[in-house]
Amino acid sequence: MAAQPLPLRNIRCKGSRRFRLLPLLLLAASLELAADAAKKQIKLPPYIHKCSIKDPNLEQCALEAGRAALPQLVKGDPSLRLPSLDPLTITEIHIQSGNQLNMHCRNIVMKGLANADLVSLGIEKSYFTNVIRIPRLELSGDYSVDGRVLLLPIQGSGKAVYVFENAVVFYKQNHVLEKERDRYYLRFRENSVQFNCSNAHFTLENLFNGDKQLGNTLNNFLNENWRAVVDDLGQPFMEAAAQVIREFAFAIIGNVPYDEIFNDVELPE
Repeated sequence: MAAQPLPLRNIRCKGSRRFRLLPLLLLAASLELAADAAKKQIKLPPYIHKCSIKDPNLEQCALEAGRAALPQLVKGDPSLRLPSLDPLTITEIHIQSGNQLNMHCRNIVMKGLANADLVSLGIEKSYFTNVIRIPRLELSGDYSVDGRVLLLPIQGSGKAVYVFENAVVFYKQNHVLEKERDRYYLRFRENSVQFNCSNAHFTLENLFNGDKQLGNTLNNFLNENWRAVVDDLGQPFMEAAAQVIREFAFAIIGNVPYDEIFNDVELPE
């Protein structure tokens, strides 16, 4: 199944840095899931193992189930109308850093999620947490930029490749139970994302109107100072990956009755 744009939410970062994820198209699969949920019950596929909510080792059971299911889900599942995650297309990422930088990235192809590993998973009454490690996450696409990065001027437009090595993403997702059509469903509220990586590499073509000397100098500087670049500009890309995974996973969970996700649940009266 071909890669499709996902409906990613706007996100505001801490401090003066902010970015917006602005897809031009919605993923039809997510809309169809919501429409199907209004008509009939959606059941988990057989490769997703159900755990008992009363199991004293619930988190370990859920972690093992998640690890087993993740490779299948990343491939896509026609029965759930879910596309493949690798590669995946994100329509647009807009990065602004105060008045210092304005950057647009378009037609972004993301590769590497097929090798994602679910490191840990936590289940609390009002929120879930999980940690995912991605050995190598590569994003490529078109860019345009104007402003300053790490106090140096940057200007150009063209093709770009961004690579993050050993990316570790931590999610915290708040949720509540809501009753719909005589069944209870998990509904997701605010979420937070943190990330880190062991290395990063950036290649921006056609900087400074194609001046190769200036372009090579700036690319070398960005890569020599990759940690500072990640701290300043990397969060949009990592949070884009985080949102992709979140939307993908919770499009399933949010449309399956709660008592179909876990065994032995105690529902409100």
